[in-house]
Amino acid sequence: MGVNWELTAKISTWVLNAALVTCGVLAILNWSAFVWIIGSAGLGTFLEILGIVCLVYILVAGCCLLPFQSRLKMSYLQLREASCCQYTTIFFSILLFAFFTTVGLLALLPLPVTDAYSQRHANDVFSRADTNKDHKLDFHEFSEYTLQLESFRGRGNDSSFRSLMSRVFDAMDHNGDGFVTEASMNAGVTQALKPTRERFGWAMTTIGLIVAIFSVMFWCWYASFKRAKVEQDLPQERGEDEALMGNEDDAGFLPDQLDESPHEYHEADHPADGLSSRGQPYSSNGVFNDLDEHKV
Repeated sequence: MGVNWELTAKISTWVLNAALVTCGVLAILNWSAFVWIIGSAGLGTFLEILGIVCLVYILVAGCCLLPFQSRLKMSYLQLREASCCQYTTIFFSILLFAFFTTVGLLALLPLPVTDAYSQRHANDVFSRADTNKDHKLDFHEFSEYTLQLESFRGRGNDSSFRSLMSRVFDAMDHNGDGFVTEASMNAGVTQALKPTRERFGWAMTTIGLIVAIFSVMFWCWYASFKRAKVEQDLPQERGEDEALMGNEDDAGFLPDQLDESPHEYHEADHPADGLSSRGQPYSSNGVFNDLDEHKV
């Protein structure tokens, strides 16, 4: 019993689409990690919208094209007729793979360029909070600066929030001396962003791999159609239609000929001498004048 490749393709694409939706939602929920990498909220929003559009495109292709051999065959025939579309399809697949994979790797790898914005932000916070300029922060300076922020203003009497600030301060106080230095704050911010960056990075990298798998599946179908010479089916069908029309002509069953009158005037049947092929005179309407032989 042979393998049903179309059923296998359907099951595979359904599983990959489920993984694509899961990774897409995970990436969108943790998109703030990417903003911390590039350091631009506006650019981050634009790329988030672009990423959502690309995800929808990949999902539609995975749901509406790859699981169905008939639709793949139609796509193959269209690409065979327009070679420029083949290169566009290949280029677009590579572009999608490069976009998602590059963004994912930037989030996963702790490179100086990816940590630059978060470190600048941490240094700026440290300089603002260090009111006595002794290059170290105590808990009082840290809490006063935090409560001045718009997001946390008015929460100074909230015991649970003050407990949270205490835990954050202790996490950055690496040596436990009650002070936070600039270096320890940079390390604390990096450590705090690490879980978000990892979730976002793995989600984007997985999406890139799904794009690669979808592309390989499509071009494998394309190669199988090319080996089977599917495009030769169309000329054969047209040839059969033309042969069928030719047989109808030979049999004399064309609709145009059914309405012809048996006495219709034809120029070729009327020589210039005014006599018919039987040597009888004819009138202008092509009907014989001499009908004596038909008289009783």
